Amino acid sequence: WYATAVRNLSSSTQAVLRYDRLNPNLTAKDDAVGTWTLGFNKFLNKDGYTRWQVNYERRREEGTQVPNDQFLAQFQAGF
Repeated sequence: WYATAVRNLSSSTQAVLRYDRLNPNLTAKDDAVGTWTLGFNKFLNKDGYTRWQVNYERRREEGTQVPNDQFLAQFQAGF
């Protein structure tokens, strides 16, 4: 499951907060992962097809913690 909240900071900028939880095997113990994502979207044209997206993901495993947080950046060009 996941939940996402988006807040428009201006007509071309958004802040995004998301939480998702994955439990791939309900019968196994300590295999679920929860991820918090904080991101920003910057739209470079009015139609929204061209944008920069920047996200930081903080992952927390139920069992052994793994250092696997991520910083992600994406440029999308639409035409």
